[in-house]
Amino acid sequence: MNQILNVKEINNSQPIKNKGRKKKNKSAYTFTGPKSSSSDVKSISKFFAIAIIIFGIFLIGSASYALTTKSGSSQGTVVSKPIITAQMTDAGDEVTISVQSQNVINEIIYSWDDGEETRINGNGRTNIQETIPLPSGDNNLYIRAVDANGESQIIEQPFTRVSNIEITIEEMEGNKVKITVEGTNENEIKFITYRWNSDTKETIDINNIKGEEIIDAKPGENTLTVEAMDMLDETYKEEKVIKGASEAESTSQPEGDEEGSTGPKISIVPGEDTKFVIVIEDESGITKMESKINGEVQPEATIDGRTKIEIPYPFEINNGDKVEVTAYNKNGQKNTLQGQFDQN
Repeated sequence: MNQILNVKEINNSQPIKNKGRKKKNKSAYTFTGPKSSSSDVKSISKFFAIAIIIFGIFLIGSASYALTTKSGSSQGTVVSKPIITAQMTDAGDEVTISVQSQNVINEIIYSWDDGEETRINGNGRTNIQETIPLPSGDNNLYIRAVDANGESQIIEQPFTRVSNIEITIEEMEGNKVKITVEGTNENEIKFITYRWNSDTKETIDINNIKGEEIIDAKPGENTLTVEAMDMLDETYKEEKVIKGASEAESTSQPEGDEEGSTGPKISIVPGEDTKFVIVIEDESGITKMESKINGEVQPEATIDGRTKIEIPYPFEINNGDKVEVTAYNKNGQKNTLQGQFDQN
């Protein structure tokens, strides 16, 4: 019996072992949570891809907006200032100035080289065109436009005009300068003007195809500007830097010639009713007289070669008045007398 019992025990134990083996399952050794699938991975990938695309679109949009804003502000700065153009006409004797502005134009200022400025009133306009004469030779045109907001624009532009009048400036001995003007193609010259630096212009009538004038050079280095106007009122210009004698070398007395001439003799004597008389004498003949009263240039007197002339001046004499008289003779010599009236 004991053997049978043992056998049964053995047999009874065997099913137990087998039963335990049957309960053994792989699930006991793996993750028991929700299982992932290929569809879940694809969904996640799509989500991140869409997010990246949306972020990229946002960055591109932000960059485009910043670029547009910057470009727009820059463009606005340019448009807010006046735009200036200058162009020579087909005839070649004039220049057309054009100014456009987003705002009302206050004024336009222009000048040739270092000459006088000319102003054009805007009169509430935003678009202005103005045609101006072009001087002969090489010139620089300076233009400045100012709008109602105070914004301004400046340009400088060179222009060249072929001259119908030839102007020659020649330095001579004795601190003299010779000005010669000659019209081409029978172009008659009305008059010429000359000035030193920015001094007052002196006018000389020509009324001929050719003219010539000899003037004194100013002491030191100075710019002489000569302008000639023809019968069509067209102006031609020439400039030259002249180095004159120093103040110590310069004199208002004329140089004598080989015969010992000292030039015209000038005197000022009292006239009637507190007026005065200018007396000029010269044996070679008097040709011209120039005068100034208190620095103001008086009309020039052309004389026909007489050896003596008395010119009464219809001006009352006042205490302290200053008078300057310059007389020329046929030899090209001149003499200058300067004085001041003092009450006795």
